[in-house]
Amino acid sequence: MHRYVFLNHTADIGISVSALNLEELFVSSAHGLAEIMFTISKKINLKQTKTIIINEDDLNALLVSWLSEFIYIFETEKLCLFKIKNIEIKNTTLKAEVEFIDANLVELKKEVKAVTYHQLNVQNQNNSWNTKIFFDV
Repeated sequence: MHRYVFLNHTADIGISVSALNLEELFVSSAHGLAEIMFTISKKINLKQTKTIIINEDDLNALLVSWLSEFIYIFETEKLCLFKIKNIEIKNTTLKAEVEFIDANLVELKKEVKAVTYHQLNVQNQNNSWNTKIFFDV
């Protein structure tokens, strides 16, 4: 179950995400972004699986790059996130197997231009991973 709530912001859209582990935080963040961008209103059978590998200097940059990858794939290949089948994060390297669907099969809601660093701080507090993420729309 994805645990995120939408945040009000004057010019952007944000989500606050909490999770039991870092991988769950990244998965929930991606699904939060997907919910901002589109709705899947019918059963989808045609999926395309991609391997995503990202290496960054810190967790904040890793999260921004991870989410930015979904925006890039949407813009360049017209594919939308469907399901994250597997994700592994070691230090600041991420590897994931992700299922995508054709953008023509979804209802587009909002164009997200970029992931921002505004108030971004991936942190582990009291055995819970948390962050806020804002998207430029």
